[in-house]
Amino acid sequence: MFGWCTGSELCMNRRALEAFRNRQFWSRAARYSYAAVLVSDGFFLLQAQPHTPAFFFLFAALAGVVAPEVGLLALVLGAHYLL
Repeated sequence: MFGWCTGSELCMNRRALEAFRNRQFWSRAARYSYAAVLVSDGFFLLQAQPHTPAFFFLFAALAGVVAPEVGLLALVLGAHYLL
């Protein structure tokens, strides 16, 4: 697929493909995007079921595993929302 995108006919070897995958799918921007999706799902559940905030904090913790900065910010915003 990488060769097709760049117009090259050369195939990527396994090591180059792994390096490309790590660089594109686990970059800081990608991790922030994954964490933002988890946080937005958590906020949806918090607004849909405000009597059970554990789901939000579970999603915030999962976001913290992917991107600690986003998870910490989500925990602060969730605590502020509940107060």
